[in-house]
Amino acid sequence: MNEKSEQIDAALNYKVDYDQPLDWRNELFTVTAEVLCCKDCSIVNVELSDGKHKILKYKSSEGVIHYILLAAVTFLGGRDNHPIFKKRIQLKTWYKEAYHKFTAARSKVHFMGVYHYMGNVLFVDFEPETYITNKMHNSSAFVYTNDLYRAMKDGVAFRRDFNGHGITTVTKNKLVSYLNGSHDGEMSMPTDDLVRLFVEFNATFPFMKWIKGIDAIQEMAINGWPDWRQTEWAGWFLEYKFSTYIDDMGIEKVVYCKNKKKDGNLDFDLWFPFHKFYGDLKASDTLKDVAPGNDQGSLLEAINRYDRFWYVIFEHETIKDSQSKQKFSVERSAYIFSRDGIVHVSSEQKHHRDLKYKVCFNRMLILEINRFNYQDMLKTFNQGRQPDGKPRQKKFLVRKHLPVELENYQILHYAPSGRSTCSSCYSLPGGMRCK
Repeated sequence: MNEKSEQIDAALNYKVDYDQPLDWRNELFTVTAEVLCCKDCSIVNVELSDGKHKILKYKSSEGVIHYILLAAVTFLGGRDNHPIFKKRIQLKTWYKEAYHKFTAARSKVHFMGVYHYMGNVLFVDFEPETYITNKMHNSSAFVYTNDLYRAMKDGVAFRRDFNGHGITTVTKNKLVSYLNGSHDGEMSMPTDDLVRLFVEFNATFPFMKWIKGIDAIQEMAINGWPDWRQTEWAGWFLEYKFSTYIDDMGIEKVVYCKNKKKDGNLDFDLWFPFHKFYGDLKASDTLKDVAPGNDQGSLLEAINRYDRFWYVIFEHETIKDSQSKQKFSVERSAYIFSRDGIVHVSSEQKHHRDLKYKVCFNRMLILEINRFNYQDMLKTFNQGRQPDGKPRQKKFLVRKHLPVELENYQILHYAPSGRSTCSSCYSLPGGMRCK
């Protein structure tokens, strides 16, 4: 039974409506063939062990034969059990045999879904190698409406989900160039150069190692980082490391904005000048389900201006200073005194219970918030009142431990202790633990 779910039309409007899938017997193949629009595209019937099956055959400009197994993208159904942004194609039992039959040096098999709503057509290419080990008996390959939205913004959008499946979503006007190899390789969408940048930074960052607070603040102080005295040192250490990295590497695709604000700019850590949107770095405890976000007005203004926003979240395990008999509090006070000649004792007494003695960074996420998905990802956080009694600006909290929902926002999942999933599927050996 057709149920209402999230839909997106050609004007990038969000709606909750019934699916409008193309008919498998006719429209699905003819519409796709029309998009490919060349004499090297044909609809063929292939003989397999269970009978004949219809396949779209396309010869690219590079001479590669593409065997495209088409299916309609539809809502999974059961709104009480599945979120309305979760869509799928059904993987037929015969897909596995077709994959093995036609995969060769100069040929490629595609498990391709076709999304249709109000004349809006998008193609979803599910990387078959990551699905072929499945039973292929009434199993599904999933895509999210945010994948569709990102493709409409960028032309081609790639994501590797938490299970390692590769999903590329393509607009009609990009399908030919995609199959012809213009978007071959694992970098496929315009913002993937930013994804690569963060992965390359991650390779230099001390993941899976315990970082003591005293060591971090000393390193920041010695290298002239102005915020080394801050009590929330883990977040400042992350920003110091990232700012130093982009300066040392001469990177121009991202600007660290702290202390560089200009009139009219919003107060966020990151600005991507070539892609024209903001982002923010966050250090967050692994055990917490949410990460502190930003002032609601500023974040909504950033989304309204530029249509997307990236939260770059580095998660860490934490040992509090209260668990180490306030060792860091004493060390920190002594170090501040050695440099400044003063110690704010009242401040130390106030904060020592919340101070972090040491942290171990163990996961990194990039989550894209845009006007299509932000309402589900953010929750309101009322900070109470300022010391003078005036109410503080309301902030958002970023949900980061939603098992299914997170897939609708995830751009990159980098986990050195296990599988890392991103546009290039960067993986590090499993089984690592914080040292």
